Amino acid sequence: MFSSASAGATALNGTLAAVWYCDQSSVHVSLSGTMRGKAAGTGQGSAILIEAVGATQEFVANISSSSGVDKKVVFNFAPTSDKYIRKVFNTNPALCNSTITPSAQRELLWLGETYERAINDASISDAAPAASAGRVHGIILGLSHGTGVWGDLKGKVGTDSESLIDSQTGWFISQDLTIVTGSNNYDPNNDDSVTKLFKLHGLKHGEWIQNNIKASIEDVRASTNDSDPYGTFNIVLRSIKDSDNAVKVVERFNNCSLNPNSPNYLAKKVGDINMVWLNDERRYRELGAYANQSKFVRVEMNATVNEGGTDPRLLPFGVHGPMKFQTFQITSGTTISNAMPGNAMATITGLINPERWCGLQAAGGSEALIRTSDAGSTANWVGNFQFPDLALRVSGTDGNLASAKAAYWGYNSGKSASDTAFCDSCLDVVRSLPDGISSFASASASPTEVSWVFSLDDLKGAGANNAMYQSGSRAAGASISALSGGYTSVLDLGYDSFTAPFFG
Repeated sequence: MFSSASAGATALNGTLAAVWYCDQSSVHVSLSGTMRGKAAGTGQGSAILIEAVGATQEFVANISSSSGVDKKVVFNFAPTSDKYIRKVFNTNPALCNSTITPSAQRELLWLGETYERAINDASISDAAPAASAGRVHGIILGLSHGTGVWGDLKGKVGTDSESLIDSQTGWFISQDLTIVTGSNNYDPNNDDSVTKLFKLHGLKHGEWIQNNIKASIEDVRASTNDSDPYGTFNIVLRSIKDSDNAVKVVERFNNCSLNPNSPNYLAKKVGDINMVWLNDERRYRELGAYANQSKFVRVEMNATVNEGGTDPRLLPFGVHGPMKFQTFQITSGTTISNAMPGNAMATITGLINPERWCGLQAAGGSEALIRTSDAGSTANWVGNFQFPDLALRVSGTDGNLASAKAAYWGYNSGKSASDTAFCDSCLDVVRSLPDGISSFASASASPTEVSWVFSLDDLKGAGANNAMYQSGSRAAGASISALSGGYTSVLDLGYDSFTAPFFG
Protein backbone atom coordinates (compact mmCIF):
# COMPACT_ATOMS: atom_id res chain seq x y z
CA MET A 1 0.00 0.00 0.00
CA PHE A 2 1.32 3.45 -0.98
CA SER A 3 0.47 7.07 -0.38
CA SER A 4 1.11 7.65 -4.07
CA ALA A 5 1.92 10.95 -5.74
CA SER A 6 0.48 11.56 -9.20
CA ALA A 7 3.79 11.58 -11.05
CA GLY A 8 7.54 11.92 -10.70
CA ALA A 9 10.50 9.60 -10.44
CA THR A 10 11.11 10.12 -6.71
CA ALA A 11 10.88 6.73 -5.01
CA LEU A 12 7.79 6.34 -2.81
CA ASN A 13 7.73 3.97 0.13
CA GLY A 14 4.97 1.43 0.44
CA THR A 15 4.49 -1.34 2.98
CA LEU A 16 3.11 -4.85 2.89
CA ALA A 17 -0.37 -4.53 4.38
CA ALA A 18 -1.89 -8.01 4.23
CA VAL A 19 -1.35 -11.53 2.89
CA TRP A 20 -4.00 -13.87 1.48
CA TYR A 21 -3.41 -17.60 1.07
CA CYS A 22 -5.26 -19.32 -1.76
CA ASP A 23 -6.21 -22.98 -1.57
CA GLN A 24 -5.86 -23.59 -5.32
CA SER A 25 -3.69 -22.14 -8.07
CA SER A 26 -6.85 -21.19 -9.98
CA VAL A 27 -7.99 -18.84 -7.22
CA HIS A 28 -7.10 -15.19 -7.70
CA VAL A 29 -7.48 -12.02 -5.66
CA SER A 30 -7.53 -8.68 -7.46
CA LEU A 31 -8.43 -5.07 -6.79
CA SER A 32 -10.90 -2.95 -8.78
CA GLY A 33 -11.28 0.78 -9.03
CA THR A 34 -9.45 3.75 -10.51
CA MET A 35 -6.04 2.85 -11.87
CA ARG A 36 -3.16 5.19 -11.24
CA GLY A 37 -2.37 7.62 -14.07
CA LYS A 38 -3.91 10.65 -15.72
CA ALA A 39 -5.71 8.66 -18.40
CA ALA A 40 -5.87 5.35 -16.59
CA GLY A 41 -9.61 5.11 -16.01
CA THR A 42 -11.07 2.20 -14.07
CA GLY A 43 -10.07 -1.42 -14.16
CA GLN A 44 -9.67 -4.66 -12.29
CA GLY A 45 -6.54 -6.69 -11.80
CA SER A 46 -3.51 -7.60 -9.79
CA ALA A 47 -0.06 -6.08 -10.30
CA ILE A 48 -1.60 -2.65 -10.89
CA LEU A 49 -1.92 0.36 -8.63
CA ILE A 50 -5.57 0.87 -7.67
CA GLU A 51 -6.79 3.95 -5.84
CA ALA A 52 -8.59 3.53 -2.51
CA VAL A 53 -12.36 4.04 -2.69
CA GLY A 54 -12.71 5.66 0.71
CA ALA A 55 -11.08 6.75 3.93
CA THR A 56 -9.32 4.32 6.34
CA GLN A 57 -7.52 2.74 3.37
CA GLU A 58 -10.68 1.20 1.89
CA PHE A 59 -10.51 -1.00 -1.22
CA VAL A 60 -12.65 -3.36 -3.30
CA ALA A 61 -11.30 -6.89 -3.66
CA ASN A 62 -12.49 -9.47 -6.19
CA ILE A 63 -12.13 -13.22 -5.58
CA SER A 64 -12.42 -15.52 -8.58
CA SER A 65 -11.60 -19.08 -9.57
CA SER A 66 -11.79 -21.43 -12.55
CA SER A 67 -15.14 -22.68 -11.30
CA GLY A 68 -16.56 -19.26 -11.96
CA VAL A 69 -17.01 -18.29 -8.34
CA ASP A 70 -16.85 -14.53 -8.17
CA LYS A 71 -17.09 -12.51 -4.98
CA LYS A 72 -16.63 -8.81 -4.36
CA VAL A 73 -15.53 -7.64 -0.90
CA VAL A 74 -15.14 -4.08 0.36
CA PHE A 75 -12.54 -3.92 3.12
CA ASN A 76 -10.43 -1.47 5.10
CA PHE A 77 -7.83 -1.43 7.87
CA ALA A 78 -9.84 0.24 10.65
CA PRO A 79 -10.40 -2.35 13.43
CA THR A 80 -13.56 -0.62 14.64
CA SER A 81 -15.21 -0.66 11.19
CA ASP A 82 -17.67 -3.32 10.02
CA LYS A 83 -15.54 -3.47 6.86
CA TYR A 84 -12.35 -4.20 8.76
CA ILE A 85 -10.28 -6.68 6.74
CA ARG A 86 -10.20 -9.31 9.50
CA LYS A 87 -13.99 -9.16 9.84
CA VAL A 88 -14.94 -9.52 6.17
CA PHE A 89 -12.45 -12.22 5.06
CA ASN A 90 -12.15 -15.79 6.25
CA THR A 91 -9.24 -16.13 8.70
CA ASN A 92 -9.59 -19.88 9.37
CA PRO A 93 -7.41 -22.11 7.11
CA ALA A 94 -9.44 -25.17 8.10
CA LEU A 95 -12.40 -23.84 6.11
CA CYS A 96 -10.35 -24.34 2.92
CA ASN A 97 -9.77 -28.02 3.70
CA SER A 98 -12.10 -30.15 1.58
CA THR A 99 -11.47 -33.21 3.75
CA ILE A 100 -13.02 -31.75 6.89
CA THR A 101 -15.19 -28.89 5.60
CA PRO A 102 -18.49 -29.46 3.72
CA SER A 103 -18.59 -27.85 0.29
CA ALA A 104 -21.35 -25.44 1.34
CA GLN A 105 -19.11 -23.94 4.04
CA ARG A 106 -15.83 -24.18 2.14
CA GLU A 107 -13.78 -21.05 1.46
CA LEU A 108 -11.43 -20.39 -1.46
CA LEU A 109 -8.84 -18.53 0.60
CA TRP A 110 -7.98 -17.26 4.02
CA LEU A 111 -6.52 -14.01 5.26
CA GLY A 112 -3.21 -14.49 7.00
CA GLU A 113 -1.03 -11.67 8.26
CA THR A 114 -2.17 -8.04 8.47
CA TYR A 115 0.06 -5.13 9.46
CA GLU A 116 -2.02 -2.26 10.77
CA ARG A 117 0.74 -0.69 12.89
CA ALA A 118 3.16 -0.65 9.94
CA ILE A 119 0.53 1.10 7.80
CA ASN A 120 -0.09 3.72 10.46
CA ASP A 121 3.60 4.31 11.15
CA ALA A 122 4.25 4.73 7.43
CA SER A 123 1.60 7.51 7.42
CA ILE A 124 -0.30 5.85 4.57
CA SER A 125 -3.59 7.70 4.64
CA ASP A 126 -6.07 9.61 2.49
CA ALA A 127 -4.50 13.00 3.05
CA ALA A 128 -6.26 14.58 0.06
CA PRO A 129 -9.37 12.58 -0.87
CA ALA A 130 -10.37 14.93 -3.67
CA ALA A 131 -7.02 14.94 -5.42
CA SER A 132 -4.82 12.33 -7.07
CA ALA A 133 -1.74 13.53 -5.20
CA GLY A 134 -1.72 12.13 -1.68
CA ARG A 135 -4.23 9.38 -2.42
CA VAL A 136 -3.71 5.87 -1.11
CA HIS A 137 -3.02 3.21 -3.73
CA GLY A 138 -2.95 -0.52 -3.29
CA ILE A 139 -1.43 -3.31 -5.36
CA ILE A 140 -1.69 -7.10 -5.13
CA LEU A 141 1.34 -9.17 -6.09
CA GLY A 142 1.76 -12.92 -6.12
CA LEU A 143 4.24 -14.45 -3.68
CA SER A 144 6.74 -17.15 -4.61
CA HIS A 145 5.80 -20.65 -3.61
CA GLY A 146 7.06 -24.20 -3.86
CA THR A 147 10.25 -26.02 -2.94
CA GLY A 148 13.31 -23.83 -2.50
CA VAL A 149 11.61 -20.46 -3.01
CA TRP A 150 10.38 -19.69 0.50
CA GLY A 151 6.74 -20.37 -0.17
CA ASP A 152 5.52 -21.72 3.15
CA LEU A 153 6.44 -23.11 6.54
CA LYS A 154 5.62 -26.78 6.04
CA GLY A 155 9.29 -27.66 5.50
CA LYS A 156 9.98 -26.53 9.08
CA VAL A 157 7.56 -29.05 10.57
CA GLY A 158 8.61 -32.62 11.21
CA THR A 159 12.29 -32.31 10.26
CA ASP A 160 14.96 -33.58 12.61
CA SER A 161 16.49 -30.16 13.17
CA GLU A 162 13.37 -28.03 13.29
CA SER A 163 10.49 -30.20 14.47
CA LEU A 164 9.91 -27.62 17.21
CA ILE A 165 11.22 -24.08 16.86
CA ASP A 166 11.61 -22.07 20.02
CA SER A 167 11.17 -18.33 19.99
CA GLN A 168 14.26 -16.21 20.63
CA THR A 169 15.21 -12.63 21.22
CA GLY A 170 17.84 -11.02 19.07
CA TRP A 171 21.33 -10.60 20.47
CA PHE A 172 21.59 -8.13 23.32
CA ILE A 173 24.53 -5.86 22.56
CA SER A 174 26.89 -3.74 24.62
CA GLN A 175 27.47 -0.01 24.76
CA ASP A 176 30.18 1.66 22.71
CA LEU A 177 33.15 2.14 25.02
CA THR A 178 34.87 4.57 22.68
CA ILE A 179 35.22 7.99 24.29
CA VAL A 180 34.82 10.24 21.29
CA THR A 181 32.80 13.43 21.06
CA GLY A 182 31.36 14.43 17.73
CA SER A 183 30.67 12.21 14.71
CA ASN A 184 32.34 8.81 14.47
CA ASN A 185 32.04 5.41 12.82
CA TYR A 186 29.72 3.90 15.41
CA ASP A 187 27.38 1.22 14.05
CA PRO A 188 25.35 -0.92 16.51
CA ASN A 189 25.12 -3.63 13.85
CA ASN A 190 28.91 -3.87 13.60
CA ASP A 191 31.01 -6.01 15.92
CA ASP A 192 33.78 -3.40 15.72
CA SER A 193 31.53 -0.96 17.61
CA VAL A 194 29.70 -3.24 20.06
CA THR A 195 29.85 -6.76 21.48
CA LYS A 196 27.08 -9.33 21.27
CA LEU A 197 26.56 -10.40 24.89
CA PHE A 198 23.68 -12.88 25.15
CA LYS A 199 20.24 -13.79 23.89
CA LEU A 200 17.18 -15.51 25.38
CA HIS A 201 15.52 -18.69 24.07
CA GLY A 202 12.12 -20.13 24.88
CA LEU A 203 12.01 -23.46 26.74
CA LYS A 204 10.10 -25.75 24.37
CA HIS A 205 7.07 -23.48 24.28
CA GLY A 206 7.07 -23.01 20.49
CA GLU A 207 5.46 -19.74 19.44
CA TRP A 208 3.61 -19.35 22.76
CA ILE A 209 6.51 -17.30 24.09
CA GLN A 210 6.52 -14.74 21.26
CA ASN A 211 2.72 -14.47 21.43
CA ASN A 212 2.59 -13.85 25.16
CA ILE A 213 5.89 -12.53 26.54
CA LYS A 214 8.43 -9.80 25.87
CA ALA A 215 11.77 -9.28 27.61
CA SER A 216 12.98 -6.09 29.26
CA ILE A 217 16.42 -5.07 30.45
CA GLU A 218 15.91 -2.85 33.46
CA ASP A 219 17.95 -0.70 35.84
CA VAL A 220 21.25 -0.94 33.95
CA ARG A 221 24.00 0.28 36.30
CA ALA A 222 27.67 0.86 35.67
CA SER A 223 30.03 -0.24 38.43
CA THR A 224 31.18 2.33 40.96
CA ASN A 225 33.39 -0.18 42.75
CA ASP A 226 37.04 -0.28 41.69
CA SER A 227 37.40 -3.81 43.07
CA ASP A 228 34.51 -5.10 40.93
CA PRO A 229 34.34 -3.38 37.52
CA TYR A 230 31.27 -5.36 36.40
CA GLY A 231 27.96 -3.48 36.40
CA THR A 232 24.50 -4.94 37.02
CA PHE A 233 21.07 -5.11 35.40
CA ASN A 234 17.70 -6.84 35.75
CA ILE A 235 16.04 -9.26 33.33
CA VAL A 236 12.24 -8.91 33.38
CA LEU A 237 9.83 -11.12 31.45
CA ARG A 238 6.62 -9.17 30.90
CA SER A 239 3.19 -9.77 29.48
CA ILE A 240 3.28 -8.82 25.81
CA LYS A 241 0.01 -6.94 26.28
CA ASP A 242 1.15 -4.68 29.11
CA SER A 243 2.43 -1.13 28.71
CA ASP A 244 5.18 0.91 30.31
CA ASN A 245 2.41 2.73 32.18
CA ALA A 246 1.30 -0.53 33.85
CA VAL A 247 4.02 -3.20 33.76
CA LYS A 248 2.86 -6.81 34.32
CA VAL A 249 5.78 -8.93 35.43
CA VAL A 250 5.75 -12.62 34.53
CA GLU A 251 9.21 -13.41 35.87
CA ARG A 252 12.10 -11.33 37.20
CA PHE A 253 15.85 -11.81 37.74
CA ASN A 254 17.46 -8.90 39.59
CA ASN A 255 21.05 -7.80 40.03
CA CYS A 256 22.41 -9.85 37.12
CA SER A 257 26.09 -9.61 36.19
CA LEU A 258 28.27 -10.57 33.23
CA ASN A 259 31.03 -11.70 35.58
CA PRO A 260 31.36 -15.50 35.13
CA ASN A 261 32.86 -15.79 38.62
CA SER A 262 29.97 -14.04 40.35
CA PRO A 263 27.03 -15.89 41.96
CA ASN A 264 24.91 -13.33 40.10
CA TYR A 265 26.29 -14.30 36.70
CA LEU A 266 23.43 -14.12 34.22
CA ALA A 267 23.74 -17.73 33.05
CA LYS A 268 23.65 -18.95 36.66
CA LYS A 269 20.62 -16.84 37.59
CA VAL A 270 18.50 -17.69 34.54
CA GLY A 271 19.99 -21.00 33.41
CA ASP A 272 21.52 -22.10 30.11
CA ILE A 273 20.54 -25.76 29.73
CA ASN A 274 19.43 -26.69 26.22
CA MET A 275 17.88 -30.11 25.63
CA VAL A 276 18.74 -31.22 22.08
CA TRP A 277 16.91 -34.19 20.56
CA LEU A 278 19.16 -36.75 18.84
CA ASN A 279 16.91 -38.45 16.35
CA ASP A 280 19.29 -41.32 15.52
CA GLU A 281 19.79 -42.16 19.19
CA ARG A 282 16.17 -41.44 20.17
CA ARG A 283 17.22 -39.45 23.21
CA TYR A 284 17.85 -35.91 24.43
CA ARG A 285 21.33 -34.52 25.00
CA GLU A 286 21.79 -31.89 27.68
CA LEU A 287 23.97 -28.92 26.73
CA GLY A 288 24.99 -26.10 29.06
CA ALA A 289 26.44 -25.65 32.53
CA TYR A 290 23.75 -24.09 34.73
CA ALA A 291 20.33 -25.52 35.58
CA ASN A 292 17.41 -23.54 34.21
CA GLN A 293 15.87 -21.37 36.91
CA SER A 294 13.33 -19.71 34.62
CA LYS A 295 10.06 -21.43 33.78
CA PHE A 296 10.04 -19.85 30.34
CA VAL A 297 13.52 -19.10 28.97
CA ARG A 298 17.18 -20.05 28.96
CA VAL A 299 20.09 -17.78 28.15
CA GLU A 300 22.71 -18.23 25.44
CA MET A 301 25.92 -16.44 26.33
CA ASN A 302 28.55 -15.18 23.93
CA ALA A 303 31.39 -17.70 24.36
CA THR A 304 33.92 -14.95 25.03
CA VAL A 305 31.70 -13.43 27.72
CA ASN A 306 31.29 -16.90 29.23
CA GLU A 307 35.07 -17.26 29.41
CA GLY A 308 35.55 -13.86 31.03
CA GLY A 309 37.39 -12.54 28.00
CA THR A 310 35.45 -9.31 27.43
CA ASP A 311 35.87 -5.86 28.97
CA PRO A 312 34.21 -5.99 32.43
CA ARG A 313 32.59 -2.59 31.81
CA LEU A 314 30.30 -4.07 29.16
CA LEU A 315 26.57 -3.86 29.88
CA PRO A 316 23.45 -4.68 27.85
CA PHE A 317 22.72 -1.42 26.03
CA GLY A 318 20.65 -2.53 23.04
CA VAL A 319 19.25 -5.43 21.06
CA HIS A 320 18.81 -6.77 17.54
CA GLY A 321 15.29 -6.81 16.15
CA PRO A 322 13.70 -9.61 14.06
CA MET A 323 14.84 -10.54 10.56
CA LYS A 324 12.65 -9.49 7.64
CA PHE A 325 12.77 -9.65 3.85
CA GLN A 326 14.69 -6.87 2.17
CA THR A 327 13.02 -3.97 0.41
CA PHE A 328 12.77 -4.21 -3.38
CA GLN A 329 12.17 -1.46 -5.91
CA ILE A 330 10.07 -1.34 -9.08
CA THR A 331 9.94 1.38 -11.73
CA SER A 332 7.00 1.88 -14.07
CA GLY A 333 7.53 0.79 -17.66
CA THR A 334 10.60 -1.33 -16.91
CA THR A 335 11.38 -4.82 -18.12
CA ILE A 336 11.47 -7.94 -15.98
CA SER A 337 15.24 -7.84 -15.62
CA ASN A 338 15.09 -4.39 -14.06
CA ALA A 339 11.89 -4.81 -12.11
CA MET A 340 12.50 -8.08 -10.33
CA PRO A 341 15.73 -8.14 -8.31
CA GLY A 342 16.81 -11.33 -6.63
CA ASN A 343 15.27 -10.43 -3.29
CA ALA A 344 11.82 -9.61 -4.66
CA MET A 345 9.25 -12.22 -3.72
CA ALA A 346 6.67 -11.44 -6.41
CA THR A 347 6.30 -14.03 -9.17
CA ILE A 348 5.18 -13.50 -12.76
CA THR A 349 2.45 -16.14 -12.93
CA GLY A 350 -1.20 -16.31 -12.00
CA LEU A 351 -1.94 -12.62 -12.41
CA ILE A 352 -5.04 -11.13 -13.94
CA ASN A 353 -5.41 -8.69 -16.85
CA PRO A 354 -5.67 -5.86 -17.77
CA GLU A 355 -2.18 -5.26 -16.38
CA ARG A 356 0.52 -7.92 -16.42
CA TRP A 357 3.32 -8.29 -13.89
CA CYS A 358 5.94 -6.73 -16.08
CA GLY A 359 6.97 -6.27 -19.70
CA LEU A 360 8.08 -3.78 -22.29
CA GLN A 361 6.47 -0.39 -22.09
CA ALA A 362 3.73 0.11 -24.63
CA ALA A 363 1.55 3.10 -25.46
CA GLY A 364 -0.05 4.21 -22.24
CA GLY A 365 2.03 1.67 -20.33
CA SER A 366 -0.56 -1.06 -20.87
CA GLU A 367 1.94 -3.88 -20.52
CA ALA A 368 4.11 -2.46 -17.78
CA LEU A 369 3.86 -3.38 -14.12
CA ILE A 370 2.98 0.17 -13.14
CA ARG A 371 0.94 2.10 -15.66
CA THR A 372 2.46 5.36 -16.91
CA SER A 373 0.44 8.54 -17.23
CA ASP A 374 0.61 9.26 -20.95
CA ALA A 375 1.08 7.25 -24.12
CA GLY A 376 4.75 6.98 -25.02
CA SER A 377 5.97 8.71 -21.88
CA THR A 378 9.01 7.62 -19.97
CA ALA A 379 8.78 5.79 -16.66
CA ASN A 380 7.39 8.14 -14.04
CA TRP A 381 6.77 6.08 -10.93
CA VAL A 382 9.29 4.40 -8.63
CA GLY A 383 8.17 2.40 -5.62
CA ASN A 384 10.06 0.87 -2.70
CA PHE A 385 8.18 -2.22 -1.51
CA GLN A 386 8.98 -2.61 2.19
CA PHE A 387 8.24 -5.47 4.57
CA PRO A 388 6.86 -4.53 8.01
CA ASP A 389 8.90 -4.39 11.18
CA LEU A 390 8.10 -3.83 14.83
CA ALA A 391 7.78 -0.30 16.15
CA LEU A 392 10.26 1.32 18.53
CA ARG A 393 9.64 3.89 21.23
CA VAL A 394 10.64 7.29 19.81
CA SER A 395 9.95 9.67 22.68
CA GLY A 396 10.32 9.22 26.42
CA THR A 397 6.79 10.48 26.89
CA ASP A 398 5.12 8.23 24.27
CA GLY A 399 1.99 6.72 25.79
CA ASN A 400 1.61 9.77 28.04
CA LEU A 401 4.23 8.65 30.54
CA ALA A 402 4.64 11.22 33.29
CA SER A 403 8.43 10.89 33.20
CA ALA A 404 10.81 9.71 30.49
CA LYS A 405 12.78 7.99 33.25
CA ALA A 406 9.95 5.45 33.51
CA ALA A 407 10.21 4.57 29.82
CA TYR A 408 11.36 1.23 28.52
CA TRP A 409 13.00 2.11 25.22
CA GLY A 410 13.18 -0.23 22.25
CA TYR A 411 10.25 -2.43 21.20
CA ASN A 412 6.81 -0.79 21.45
CA SER A 413 3.87 -3.22 21.24
CA GLY A 414 1.17 -0.54 21.36
CA LYS A 415 -1.21 0.40 18.56
CA SER A 416 0.58 3.72 18.10
CA ALA A 417 2.99 6.03 19.87
CA SER A 418 0.08 7.49 21.84
CA ASP A 419 -2.17 4.40 22.17
CA THR A 420 -0.71 1.84 24.60
CA ALA A 421 -3.34 -0.85 23.87
CA PHE A 422 -1.71 -3.97 22.45
CA CYS A 423 -1.50 -4.12 18.64
CA ASP A 424 -2.38 -7.62 17.40
CA SER A 425 -0.41 -7.13 14.19
CA CYS A 426 2.79 -7.43 16.25
CA LEU A 427 2.15 -11.18 16.36
CA ASP A 428 2.19 -11.39 12.57
CA VAL A 429 5.51 -9.53 12.31
CA VAL A 430 7.29 -11.99 14.61
CA ARG A 431 6.17 -15.17 12.84
CA SER A 432 8.79 -17.61 11.59
CA LEU A 433 10.21 -16.88 8.14
CA PRO A 434 9.57 -19.51 5.44
CA ASP A 435 11.45 -22.75 5.01
CA GLY A 436 15.06 -22.25 4.00
CA ILE A 437 15.32 -18.75 5.52
CA SER A 438 16.74 -18.25 9.00
CA SER A 439 14.64 -16.24 11.41
CA PHE A 440 17.65 -15.85 13.70
CA ALA A 441 20.51 -14.59 11.53
CA SER A 442 22.51 -11.85 13.24
CA ALA A 443 23.49 -9.92 10.11
CA SER A 444 21.81 -8.71 6.94
CA ALA A 445 22.34 -10.92 3.88
CA SER A 446 20.13 -11.37 0.84
CA PRO A 447 17.22 -12.00 0.90
CA THR A 448 16.80 -10.83 4.51
CA GLU A 449 17.99 -8.03 6.75
CA VAL A 450 17.93 -7.14 10.43
CA SER A 451 14.84 -4.97 10.79
CA TRP A 452 16.54 -2.68 13.33
CA VAL A 453 19.25 -2.59 15.97
CA PHE A 454 18.29 -0.52 18.98
CA SER A 455 20.83 1.02 21.38
CA LEU A 456 20.63 3.43 24.31
CA ASP A 457 23.69 5.01 22.68
CA ASP A 458 21.31 6.50 20.10
CA LEU A 459 19.21 8.45 22.61
CA LYS A 460 19.40 12.20 22.19
CA GLY A 461 17.99 15.30 23.89
CA ALA A 462 18.63 17.41 26.95
CA GLY A 463 16.60 18.32 30.00
CA ALA A 464 13.71 16.58 31.73
CA ASN A 465 11.48 14.44 29.49
CA ASN A 466 13.21 15.57 26.31
CA ALA A 467 14.87 12.26 25.42
CA MET A 468 14.27 10.93 21.92
CA TYR A 469 15.46 7.86 20.07
CA GLN A 470 16.99 8.46 16.65
CA SER A 471 18.92 5.73 14.89
CA GLY A 472 22.30 7.04 13.79
CA SER A 473 22.44 9.91 16.28
CA ARG A 474 25.60 8.65 18.02
CA ALA A 475 27.41 8.22 14.70
CA ALA A 476 26.34 11.78 13.83
CA GLY A 477 27.72 13.07 17.13
CA ALA A 478 24.27 14.16 18.31
CA SER A 479 23.38 11.55 20.95
CA ILE A 480 23.70 11.98 24.70
CA SER A 481 26.64 9.59 24.93
CA ALA A 482 28.39 11.17 21.94
CA LEU A 483 28.07 14.72 23.23
CA SER A 484 29.15 13.81 26.75
CA GLY A 485 31.92 11.48 25.71
CA GLY A 486 30.72 8.48 27.71
CA TYR A 487 27.93 5.93 28.07
CA THR A 488 27.35 6.54 31.79
CA SER A 489 25.76 9.91 31.04
CA VAL A 490 22.76 8.12 29.55
CA LEU A 491 22.33 5.97 32.66
CA ASP A 492 22.86 8.94 34.98
CA LEU A 493 19.84 10.62 33.37
CA GLY A 494 17.70 7.62 34.28
CA TYR A 495 17.43 6.14 30.77
CA ASP A 496 18.39 2.64 31.81
CA SER A 497 15.70 0.28 30.53
CA PHE A 498 14.59 -1.15 27.18
CA THR A 499 12.44 -3.96 25.77
CA ALA A 500 12.98 -6.70 23.19
CA PRO A 501 10.54 -9.01 21.39
CA PHE A 502 10.68 -12.76 21.03
CA PHE A 503 10.30 -13.97 17.45
CA GLY A 504 10.68 -16.89 15.07
